[in-house]
Amino acid sequence: MSDRTPQWGKVRLDGLRGGEQITRNLTMAMTGDKIPHAILIVGSPGTGKTTLAHAIANAAMCSSPVRGSPCGVCTACKMIIQGTAPELTYIAPDDKGLIPVNIVRRAIEAMQLKPAYAARKVVIVDDCDAMNAQAQNAFLKTLEEPPATGMLILTTSHPDTLLPTVISRVSRFDIDRASEEETISYIASEHPAYYAQAHFLHTYTGGATGQIDRICADPGFMELRDTCLSHFTAMVSDGPDAAFLFAEWLEREQDKEDHILHMLMTFYSDLLMLQVGFVDRVANRDYQAKLSPLLEFVDADKCLKGTAAIDEYRRRRRAMVNISLCCGALGVALTVAKGT
Repeated sequence: MSDRTPQWGKVRLDGLRGGEQITRNLTMAMTGDKIPHAILIVGSPGTGKTTLAHAIANAAMCSSPVRGSPCGVCTACKMIIQGTAPELTYIAPDDKGLIPVNIVRRAIEAMQLKPAYAARKVVIVDDCDAMNAQAQNAFLKTLEEPPATGMLILTTSHPDTLLPTVISRVSRFDIDRASEEETISYIASEHPAYYAQAHFLHTYTGGATGQIDRICADPGFMELRDTCLSHFTAMVSDGPDAAFLFAEWLEREQDKEDHILHMLMTFYSDLLMLQVGFVDRVANRDYQAKLSPLLEFVDADKCLKGTAAIDEYRRRRRAMVNISLCCGALGVALTVAKGT
């Protein structure tokens, strides 16, 4: 029911990073065959909500689970791994960012049927906050009178948008972001080529391993970061010409605008940390040798003016101000922020 159904592969509850307490509790529940019929997974983007939802679904559908985890060899497990399990329905927002009520109703109908190959029929609704009130209400009867072999798994980053009647009828699990130590360990294990950028990646993503995976899979991301630092250095130390070169570059790279602005913010934050001697709080530690000389041109006041200029740029962009004017104004503002 979605054109972005994930390619699951093999995922086990006991193999997930982050949310360890959640996985322990769910594994114990599954071992005792006391798994909730409806689960809500809450977490920031990139924290692994969808991966956890799949792991729960796999364990719940497995015909011969081992201590709460899927066996990996039964018919249900093999079909899930191959992405061909008819008992697993995956729903996600459409191109308009919505989950229509007719899609929800079809999924509910599917849940009522007895599974042919798995222990349960499972419906995953990813980013369920994309459902309007009508779509959410369509689930209420199923939540109140769940089928014996049916299970519903919802994920969201915005639980406050869900109806209280839905929230009260599901078992909620909140995923915490990884600590800096956990993030660095994860990068060392899964993305060793990016270990030098581990502190930056933790700060940039807030410890969301899903975002880290996407960044490390994109070779252009670190190139963009290098270019951003070059423009930043030039604006801070060289003068007006650098402002116009930056403005032209930012306008060309509009599809990467959010990344560029976020990177600029980390540079200013790091300069502030270096000024007060909090070296252990510097995010771009692999750039520290390049950032430190900029302290000659930028003090705390200039850093604050720079971040304010970035916030003003975002406000103007939301107000649909001409893109060329926005980029030019930001370049000039960041150059002015260095002072004389």
